[in-house]
Amino acid sequence: ACNRAIKINPNHADAYANMGDAYAGKAEYGKAIDACNRAIEIDPSNAVAYANLGYACEKAGDKDAAIQAYYMLGGIRERDGDYGGALDAYRKVVAIVPKFGRAYQNLGAVHKRMGDYDGAVAAYDNAIEFSPEIKDKVYADLADAYRLKGDYDRAFKAFAEIAKSGAGCANPYRMDGGRVVCALCGKLPYKDEAAASRVAKDAIEGGGTYLRAYYEGGCGHWHTTSDPMARG
Repeated sequence: ACNRAIKINPNHADAYANMGDAYAGKAEYGKAIDACNRAIEIDPSNAVAYANLGYACEKAGDKDAAIQAYYMLGGIRERDGDYGGALDAYRKVVAIVPKFGRAYQNLGAVHKRMGDYDGAVAAYDNAIEFSPEIKDKVYADLADAYRLKGDYDRAFKAFAEIAKSGAGCANPYRMDGGRVVCALCGKLPYKDEAAASRVAKDAIEGGGTYLRAYYEGGCGHWHTTSDPMARG
């Protein structure tokens, strides 16, 4: 079927990708790699080709090529919104190279996109441990994961690690009387609209104090305000 499709259309990337899978199934890994590379040459974003190429390279013992294929696959899956597929691809990378920090950084980013902030934190911690040369960027990602989780104390501490290195990354938080507040506006930040709205609702129901949630575009945080006309 693949040969027929290619005969009709010599630039049929999917046919070459499927041919690679068929060759790999017969343990003809050299032919599988050639077919997948041809598919990628035609369509550089062909996720199936990268998946099959990674498998064939891994079976052929070419770990570097397998890592590159799976890494590219993760990026394509993430771009296309297939976060489960992206996680699977990056996990294959760290299965081959368990201390590949940049792959853990990408895993953290995907977990964060999925709303799995605990998973993001764990992945970022691994990235910092295994690739200290990228720790400043990862600490910023880690701080953002803690912020989204609502753990502002750990978010503040993560940004403090960047300050120690002298990287010059702006800290969006500061301490004010034992509280972590937004460094730009001095107000308490909340992880999202729902969290800010809950605080506002509790204030109204608990003591009759009018509050509402609003997003401050200048600092990028959700806050509460008693001003009905406040705009971010």
